[in-house]
Amino acid sequence: MALPLNVDNVGEALAPVVEPFRVAGRIGRLSGRAIINLPASLKYRSVIANHISDVAVGSGAYIVGAGAVIVIVVMTAVVGIQTSLEGTKGLELIGAQDLVGFVSAYASIREIAPLIAGVIFAAQLGAQFTAELGAMRISNEIDAIEVMGLPSMRYLVSTRLIASMIVVLPLYVIGLYIMLLTTKFTSVVLFHVPSGTYSEYFNLYLQRLDVFYSVVKIFIFIAIVTFIHCTYGFYASGGPEGVGRAVGRSVRLSVTLIFVLNFFLSMMFWGGASSIRFSG
Repeated sequence: MALPLNVDNVGEALAPVVEPFRVAGRIGRLSGRAIINLPASLKYRSVIANHISDVAVGSGAYIVGAGAVIVIVVMTAVVGIQTSLEGTKGLELIGAQDLVGFVSAYASIREIAPLIAGVIFAAQLGAQFTAELGAMRISNEIDAIEVMGLPSMRYLVSTRLIASMIVVLPLYVIGLYIMLLTTKFTSVVLFHVPSGTYSEYFNLYLQRLDVFYSVVKIFIFIAIVTFIHCTYGFYASGGPEGVGRAVGRSVRLSVTLIFVLNFFLSMMFWGGASSIRFSG
């Protein structure tokens, strides 16, 4: 005998399949609206300034205190040391340990620094965006803003995107500089690579276009992460517990997407061809 079809049960069974498409649609719709509203959101200078202050020195603590600057300094320093360790030991196998400078010029700038900065942004500031907007949603503050005649997308999302773009560049430059500095320090002090030789190979293989592409990467990561976290916060439901779930899901999705995007961006910028040339 055939079992009666229960629409509710079918909906529950299909929910895990439909949910990713629903989330993707929301992210795409919010991203498009936020980008379109960017020029108009510039008139909210005080709101943007408050977000910058919040991100830089306020409750976000992104630059000072226990903010992301400490995390990025520690992480980039450790990764810089590890780059020197692995690069030097690997090149020693072929008797070319003095070439470790080119490893730093390629790995740190092209791949490692953008990934670290993107993950830190997602884990700290992105999570903050989700929590803030989620709290506003469940307390009906977003509805109140719209009732007052203020465009919520322009007022809440576009302004946060502008503030994030302004703040992240100097922080990224600091992290990149520390990574390159610790790589050189470790190579010279611990592995006795001549400082002049390290600098010569580093400068020889460092390309200005690589630095530009690295900055482009981090701006793309920041934009994507901001859109993802703001989407989860903007459409949060289920009370405080729902906001907590939204934060966790947004962090997981954004970190995963950062690594996937990094692969495709690297292929787009540099392709499969290598500009490394050895002779001798």
